[in-house]
Amino acid sequence: MGMQIVIATVDAERVAEVFASHGVTYEMFPMHGRETCISIPADVIDELGESTIDKVLGSFTYIDLWSGRVRGEQKA
Repeated sequence: MGMQIVIATVDAERVAEVFASHGVTYEMFPMHGRETCISIPADVIDELGESTIDKVLGSFTYIDLWSGRVRGEQKA
């Protein structure tokens, strides 16, 4: 199953750089406000491995839309 997440950032360029540096291809859907929606296809996750995807996503605070949970780096 692919992943659909919302990243809490206004810097879509940083998101693109981090994902590209790990070879992660994805679709980006800009949202109004401070978030960016990302869809990562299942075949990308299978090819790169869940640990790589977790490492990339760990650079951000994000909401996993499937579980509804906030994950990733938490800044006070």
